[in-house]
Amino acid sequence: YEVTHAQVPRIPQFSGDDPPQKGDVTYREWRYEVQCLMNDQEINETTNIQSNKRSLRGTARTMLIPLGEKARVREILDKLNILFGQVSNNGMIMQEFNAYQFPGECATSFDCRLESMLQNAIESGYWNKSLKNDLLRHKFWTSLRTFKISNAYQILSLATGDK
Repeated sequence: YEVTHAQVPRIPQFSGDDPPQKGDVTYREWRYEVQCLMNDQEINETTNIQSNKRSLRGTARTMLIPLGEKARVREILDKLNILFGQVSNNGMIMQEFNAYQFPGECATSFDCRLESMLQNAIESGYWNKSLKNDLLRHKFWTSLRTFKISNAYQILSLATGDK
């Protein structure tokens, strides 16, 4: 019989080392890629496990040893979430979301930073996903450094009755 091997998807590398190894992505970025593969119906568990293990190095890879060679993707993710996931409580998240645009920070980068904070709050169960767009829009426009843009949003919101 003929054995065929599926191509193993490439996940960006993550080490968990401080300082990060060259080419490392953040844990959050790595976890996103893993979750995307977990939801891909065309990729079987074995291929997914191979892809995950190949993407890990340094401290993150060493931490898998206690799980054994037959660890499933969910077990790997759970272990690494404990070690590298964000530990936040509602107060910490609310304080972080009380952010303003940095001097010299472009509006797009500021928006990405806000959305990342808000997503953390949603994933932690502190905010409802259905509120995300309204919260993000309001916080973005009211926290811009450029007074003219922020002021224009305030005036528009008053005129349309949007809060």
